[in-house]
Amino acid sequence: MSISFNIVGRKNPIDQSAPAKFYAVVNATGEVNQRDISQEIAERSTVTPTDSMAVVEALLTMIPKMLADGKIVRLGELGTFYTSVKSEGATSPEEFKKSHIAAAKVRFRPGKVFMRTLQAADFKRINNGTMPPEPSNGSTP
Repeated sequence: MSISFNIVGRKNPIDQSAPAKFYAVVNATGEVNQRDISQEIAERSTVTPTDSMAVVEALLTMIPKMLADGKIVRLGELGTFYTSVKSEGATSPEEFKKSHIAAAKVRFRPGKVFMRTLQAADFKRINNGTMPPEPSNGSTP
């Protein structure tokens, strides 16, 4: 497995006069959807593509429902899904209201096998480094 990356230059947002530093940015090589995953599962098992699609669809329906019910969803070596909230502070527990909660987020903690696979990946550089375009000042040359 090989992860492709680009090198991208970024200016320091606090000190625009400082020289840019260059960072690795993963270059996505495509996308897969539920149907693609279901087809791969069918090819690697004894289930039909229709059956594997039904299981994937059921999983995609059940995970959000279980998270909304306050459950932690552990999917073995794949990893764990759980929820967290961002909230404003209150001066006491009695003062805290639901309106203090600003957002709920879904978090994912990858499993050990999942992480080992990524850590064993080879990295392939695909460019020599680029700088983002300078912001336009509205004038034309």
